[in-house]
Amino acid sequence: MVLELFALLWRMSNYFAVCARGVEPVLEHELRSLGISQTKSLFSGVAFEGEIDDLYRTNMALRTATRVLKPVAEFIARDFDALYRGVRKIDMYELFRVDQTFRVDVNLVQSTMTHSQFAAQKIKDAIVDQFRQRSDGKLRPSVDLKNPQIVFNVFVSGPHVTFALDASGESLHRRHYREGAGEAPMKEALAAAIVLLSDWDRESPVYDPMCGSGTLLIEAMMIAQNIAPNLNRTFSFQNWREYDADRFNAIREELRGKQLMPKLRGFGMEVSPRVATTARKNIAAAGLDKFIEIKTGDFRRVRHTQDSGLVIVNPPYGERMDEVENLKHLYRELGDHIKQDCQGCTASIFTGNLELRKFVGLRTKERILLYNGAIEGRLLKYNLY
Repeated sequence: MVLELFALLWRMSNYFAVCARGVEPVLEHELRSLGISQTKSLFSGVAFEGEIDDLYRTNMALRTATRVLKPVAEFIARDFDALYRGVRKIDMYELFRVDQTFRVDVNLVQSTMTHSQFAAQKIKDAIVDQFRQRSDGKLRPSVDLKNPQIVFNVFVSGPHVTFALDASGESLHRRHYREGAGEAPMKEALAAAIVLLSDWDRESPVYDPMCGSGTLLIEAMMIAQNIAPNLNRTFSFQNWREYDADRFNAIREELRGKQLMPKLRGFGMEVSPRVATTARKNIAAAGLDKFIEIKTGDFRRVRHTQDSGLVIVNPPYGERMDEVENLKHLYRELGDHIKQDCQGCTASIFTGNLELRKFVGLRTKERILLYNGAIEGRLLKYNLY
């Protein structure tokens, strides 16, 4: 019943924005802030009604989505042969040209079909066979797994199959400001969600005492300046038959015109000289080097005080038992630093280790469940008064 309801809700909307688990309410709020009123939060995404302008705008402006899909067909398939037949019934000539390359991405959830690669192969065969049949075997589109012009996203929930066009192509979390990353980089979309959940006024300073490659600070400053995160990239929908370049360019200029220039700064501390250098390169690539300062040093030894704004940090989680034992001291010292040197601020700590969170030693105002990939984490929020 749950799977049937999920498929029905998706089918009732003409677009679906995908996000990490736990981020759905933030993404729905983003969509509404873009003027989209008909939304429905689902598992790992939000279904919404919109026009073609909304498709262009969401791809460029959404911070917490990883891609936007356009469902084009639904059918029932309990095995691979039924999957093949269902795809054969979709008019591929309406979706793309034979001279365009394509890729098929498949996601299986509680399906009797358990091999996503084989499912993708059956779908590819159905698409190619349709073109071959219509051209007496003379024409067929080519598959390109790395840089396809058209991307199909097929979601199989139980027996329910939703066949969609992937409007984004490359994941929307790739902002292209990363010249490099630290040992365990956080995806930009999750970083943006953490900032948006942090009750920050976007006018006071932001400080990250363990900034790594600078992702949280960059996303925070982009939010404060209202910089749409994906203005300077291409999208898969630009290869669709109905793509309107004039409308796309007009919306992009509209978003550029909404950028702000608040008088605030970001500050980060990073113990590794190599990673600190990477952070500075990333910040420069994002065009924010005038607004974010990175200092090489250990927050436990180089004192930084702040009496207003947001403290935001993603400390290491640890994988081995000896690492976790050492990190207990780090979390305790992080809590002491925030409590002693950041009075008057609010603080947000995201951790993927639920055992370590109690060593911060501060009373949490709120705990929010978020996933960093497959890692279950918590965003811990504090008032430092």
